[in-house]
Amino acid sequence: MEVFTEDEWKVAIRYDSAHGYSHMDRFYRDGRRVKKELHLNLKEALTLADEDIKDNWKAYQEAFMEVK
Repeated sequence: MEVFTEDEWKVAIRYDSAHGYSHMDRFYRDGRRVKKELHLNLKEALTLADEDIKDNWKAYQEAFMEVK
């Protein structure tokens, strides 16, 4: 999921399976990045990602935009 800010699109939430395991990377405008291992197989991780972003995109957008 990306957020448009400062005239460009920036990643706020990314689900993937790089590094050999399913995980979520959460990014913030101040440069912070938090990685959370999901302990799910790829099919389960994809289902979770679809549902999570659909249900929580607004909260992720707001959290990304907060300056701390």
